Amino acid sequence: MTAFWEAVASLPEPIPPKAIEYRVYYDPSNGAVLFYTSDQPEGSYISITPEEYTLGRYDMRVVKGKLKAISIGSQKLVPSDQGSFTTNPDDITIVVGVGKRWKTKEYEADE
Repeated sequence: MTAFWEAVASLPEPIPPKAIEYRVYYDPSNGAVLFYTSDQPEGSYISITPEEYTLGRYDMRVVKGKLKAISIGSQKLVPSDQGSFTTNPDDITIVVGVGKRWKTKEYEADE
């Protein structure tokens, strides 16, 4: 039994695990959340708590370095060069492959 304790005593000290840094990457132009990760890619990010990371909410915005829940008051279609869909130039109710491009603009509700 003595040899066992001598072997245990000769073991190196355990290396503590590296602390995980949870991050949320966001678009600096409007604060919209892009993705959550514990990796370290390039881009604008803030460190967050494990609880915020677990929730993984995309209905948040980064405001002054903090995650903030937003409530969308209304949405409106606006013309755009990078819009997500196209319509007939004369009638927005007709979705076509080539035509006028639109995107959704969201307005925050007054709190």
